[in-house]
Amino acid sequence: MRVSKGQPFPVVALPGVVHMPAKGEDEQEAARVFYVAATRATQGLVGMGHLRNLRQAGECGPSNCS
Repeated sequence: MRVSKGQPFPVVALPGVVHMPAKGEDEQEAARVFYVAATRATQGLVGMGHLRNLRQAGECGPSNCS
């Protein structure tokens, strides 16, 4: 994402958003890179995470995940 700064994309996919920041990664740097990635999307933004990780993080319950 650092290379794409300032360039728009129709769709941006962000894998691993459940585990941000990664272990050992600076929280402010992770937030900055996430912001840059999210603001590059002109039509769609897709956040991806493994269903098991979503459940472990408490982000997934019986009513909103299958």
